Amino acid sequence: MTWRLTVTNTSTDDEDITNVEVTDVLGAGFQYVSSSSTAPPGQIIFWDKGNNGGLGSIPVGVSVTIDITAKVIATQNLENRADVRFGANSSPVDTEFDSAVDGGTANVVYSAISPRVSSITR
Repeated sequence: MTWRLTVTNTSTDDEDITNVEVTDVLGAGFQYVSSSSTAPPGQIIFWDKGNNGGLGSIPVGVSVTIDITAKVIATQNLENRADVRFGANSSPVDTEFDSAVDGGTANVVYSAISPRVSSITR
């Protein structure tokens, strides 16, 4: 199964968002296979400017996408949760927004690319 996360800067004050970090937590029913930006394998997948240069600074109106492929390994626990954090200046400790803390209103959009389950391994 493959899906897309899209992070878009929809700021109304013409300010780039910087130091963007995206975390995707896979439910136990998924096994990480790959992603369009290199990420360490596991149930918690993390991207930042170190493994996706586009996340270093996103200008207003620009989107960065990450495609994720995971194998369905169970019929339960197929939930998936993404979180995005970012700042508005170059300081790596400045977190201006964290969707896990600030209500989940960041523009991380899921789009299923291949939603069909072809097989389930037990």
